[in-house]
This record gives sequence, structure tokens and C-alpha cells, in this order.
Amino acid sequence: MKVVIKLGGSVIVEKHRNWFPTSIEEITTLGKEYIRYRVLKRLCKEISQVIGKEDFLFLVNGAGIFGHYLVNYYFNNKDFDVLTIHRSVSFLNSEVVKTLKDFGLKVKTIHPFESCKFTKNGFDVDKLLKSLTFPGFFSSYGDIIPTVGLKGRLEKYEIISGDDLIVKVSEVLKPERLIVVTDVDGVYTKDPKIFKDAERIKVIDPLNPKFIDYSNYGIDVTGGMKSKVEKLSKLAINGIESQIISGLIPGNLRRALSGDKTVGTLIKISTPLK
Repeated sequence: MKVVIKLGGSVIVEKHRNWFPTSIEEITTLGKEYIRYRVLKRLCKEISQVIGKEDFLFLVNGAGIFGHYLVNYYFNNKDFDVLTIHRSVSFLNSEVVKTLKDFGLKVKTIHPFESCKFTKNGFDVDKLLKSLTFPGFFSSYGDIIPTVGLKGRLEKYEIISGDDLIVKVSEVLKPERLIVVTDVDGVYTKDPKIFKDAERIKVIDPLNPKFIDYSNYGIDVTGGMKSKVEKLSKLAINGIESQIISGLIPGNLRRALSGDKTVGTLIKISTPLK
């Protein structure tokens, strides 16, 4: 079984912090205080309960404050420090990988900083894809990557998000399971953290006119739900189903990995193609 999982930064990293260290020395000493190890360990355990040695796993984690804070900080300062941003998100990923290994999943890390680039044609992940073997367990993460111009010259740097990664990889791999783990149980008609009458949308069919206006999904409840649905809808049109689930509900990830499509929101084509 081929599986692609995105662990959102909103799930494995503390969100409500106003400060984050800005040097790699501080990040490596203080960074662990920002990781929700209890949630991370449970999610890794649930993965290990379903994924076997004959399977293929590509797990991507979002950056959370490890990336967002530093990007905002350095973009607003002349002293733009690319390596600190990369090392910060890499540190978070190393903790994810260690936890996976604690549960018997010997995962190999593929660093986007070294294996991806941005060109005039968009994100180029060919080098990353060539690093994958079947079966096998691999991990990657949202990162900062080089933008390459004419004649292969470095022009600047671009952010490749965890969502971008899973979409690009899934387009090629066509996984049997594509699961996006967030801090809400799927897509809602409104922000469920604010509106008590918000209703969970069990299935989104991108070809159904009812769902085409993505703005109907209310406030970006995970910092990018609208964007997630748009990207995953394009995959669905190409025959790749996905699920958006909550990682804060014990057992959710295990159930989704086991094939339970009632968890969270399923994005798939159910309208007959003409």
C-alpha cells in the first residue's frame, strides 16, 4: 500500500506563542518546548499500527512556528538568514523522525532544501522523487528552497509548504491513502472554533457545483483550509482521493489509514463523468 501523510504544524507544534528563538543555537536548545510530543507520539504510534514493512510511506510535516515565525522575522529584516530557517524546520523534522523510529518505523529523511527547486515552471521535485524506493519509509517537510533562473543561476529563495510537497508527490505516486492531519475534524461550513452551528462536510466532490466556490468554507480554520481544499480537489479530479482529518482525536489517523472513509472530510469525485 502506498501512503502519503501530512502532519500539520497546527497539530504537532504549539500555535499560541508570540515569540520564537531566532538563532539556531537557541532553536536547538529551546525548540523542544514548542513541540507537542504527546500528540506526536500518539500519531506516530497509530501510523506504526497500520503501516508494515511491505508498504510505502511518505510522511511530510508542516513547519508551524518553526518556519512561519522565522520567515516573517527575516523577510522583515535586511539580514535574511536562509540557513537558520532551513535548520529550524529541519530540527522539527528530526524530532518527528526520531519519534517514528521509536515506534519501529525506520524513516529516511529527504531535505527539500537539497532536493527541490523552484523554476519558471513551478516546483521541481524530480530529485526528491528519484530518492524514493518501494517499499520504503520516507519523511520530508515544508522548507525553504532555491529559485533557479536561466542557465541554472540562483536568483532567490522560495517556500515550499508541506501541502505543496504532498500534492507534487501524489501527482506522480498516486497513493492509495492520502491523509492530511489538521487540528479540526475535516472541512466545515464555518469556522467550528467560533461558530457552534458549523457543520462538518463529510464529502467534497470538486465536480459538484455546490462545492466549487471554496470561499464557502468560511475562515481558514487551519491557517490554509481553503488552499488545502483547492489543491486536493485538483488531485481528486485526476483520480486521487484524500481525507482531511483531526489529529487531536485519538484513533482518527489509524482509522483513516485502515480505510475508514467516514473520518473527517473525504475529497473525491462522486459525480459521474460525462
